[in-house]
Amino acid sequence: NYIRTENTQYNKTMKKYFVIISMLLIAFSADSTIHTVVANNNNSYVPSTLTISLGDTVEFTNVGGFHNVNATLSTYPNNPQGFGNAVSSSNWSFQHIFTIAGTYNYQCDPHVGMGMTGTIIVNPSSNTVYDIVSSSTDHSTLKTAIDACSLDGVLSGPGPFTLLAPTDAA
Repeated sequence: NYIRTENTQYNKTMKKYFVIISMLLIAFSADSTIHTVVANNNNSYVPSTLTISLGDTVEFTNVGGFHNVNATLSTYPNNPQGFGNAVSSSNWSFQHIFTIAGTYNYQCDPHVGMGMTGTIIVNPSSNTVYDIVSSSTDHSTLKTAIDACSLDGVLSGPGPFTLLAPTDAA
């Protein structure tokens, strides 16, 4: 009977955190910005350099030519994370959400020798929800739940977020 009571309390606690974290994810997705980079017939990306905020999305679009986006770690090992799509002559669209701050380099494989390269600079957030929760001595249970769900990257994004979280004492 003790085990059943303990599991019931644990389940109630986890349900509360699930609801809170779900609301945060909805708020996160509603505020991010979508930027566009166009691969064109002139064998270039426009713009070739883009500065964005953590959590923003970049949509790469091919409007003519035989192109791709290659930012894989095997090609650019210093990128914070890799991404890319396949070479195609069809009009295509490819999106990537940037959840790690840093500088990302990318190229069009068929035209890299012609200078078809680009750079995306992702600025880190400051004073994020995750920073606030991590430094709080009253929210260690919430931090544990966020870490267990691997949401530290998402909650390090620009927000805005509204966090309604009970303290550990509650």
